[in-house]
Amino acid sequence: MRRCSRRLMLFVLGLLVAGIPGPARATVIDFLDEATLARQAQSIVRGKVVARSVVTLDGRLWTDSTVVVTEVLKGRLGPGARMLVRQPGGERAGLGMRVAGAATFSLGEEVLLFARWAAGRHQPVGMAQGKYTLYRDGTGGLRARRDVSGLGVTSVDARGRVSVRASSPAPDRWFEELRASVRGALTGGGR
Repeated sequence: MRRCSRRLMLFVLGLLVAGIPGPARATVIDFLDEATLARQAQSIVRGKVVARSVVTLDGRLWTDSTVVVTEVLKGRLGPGARMLVRQPGGERAGLGMRVAGAATFSLGEEVLLFARWAAGRHQPVGMAQGKYTLYRDGTGGLRARRDVSGLGVTSVDARGRVSVRASSPAPDRWFEELRASVRGALTGGGR
């Protein structure tokens, strides 16, 4: 009953948002913590974006990013494997499309990716929630940042009421801490 009423509320919310004139500014999805991301992902990899291209399929633009795997936390891929990641949106021949909340990838970027296989390509779990950008801070330490702008997240209170709020940026984390949290979630010791 709770799931049915939640789906109904999300459907009604979608209808309301669709009726508002102007461009959409957020995509509404369930909030996924690291343990949930880890459980839902078929692959969790660290890698580097080495190629990007935009393709048109059925009149829609999609951006394909190739990630070369450097470390595997979950899944069958090995270091050196190439992972093709498809996200909605992109720019091609003067035409552009952006999907709020979709993960974006930049050439040369190092990432930690929680992915699942869908429609012949890898896709981040939970849209932008499933992609962390890795970077070196001023001290040389490896940090992880997750850009969830453009996502609205749902939550359900103890009485079963659904609420929607804009996602708030999480503070950057030490990569080693994030890796340990993911490994803990995979072995049952996560939160």
